[in-house]
Amino acid sequence: MARVNLSEVVRAALDTITPEATEHHIAVDMVCPPDVTLWADRNEIEIVLNNLVSNAIKYNKQNGQVTIRVTPGDHEVEIAVLDTGIDLSKEEVVRLFESFVRIRVTIQVGGMDKADVAGFDVESHS
Repeated sequence: MARVNLSEVVRAALDTITPEATEHHIAVDMVCPPDVTLWADRNEIEIVLNNLVSNAIKYNKQNGQVTIRVTPGDHEVEIAVLDTGIDLSKEEVVRLFESFVRIRVTIQVGGMDKADVAGFDVESHS
């Protein structure tokens, strides 16, 4: 564990995903103060953020938008990945906080259904 600059991690995630986003005509953006840091495992933060951003691109629509927003608090940092893609049902959102969940998503691609599976390993801090 070490002090991690989130602006650097977010920028790296966007740099990684930009070619795929450009191919799908999806705009990517970040809203992150340059000096937000936290004590964390940088590799783990990068893995989670890259997975979230990749899914935001994969399940988005043509000419869509993905924004990574970092909001510092008094004793925590909120990292949000916002997109214009398909939504999860209320039941699926509740299941996201189980130990490991796979959610089946079907999207319409050029008149054909395309199914994919999104996996999440998240912890609820509520």
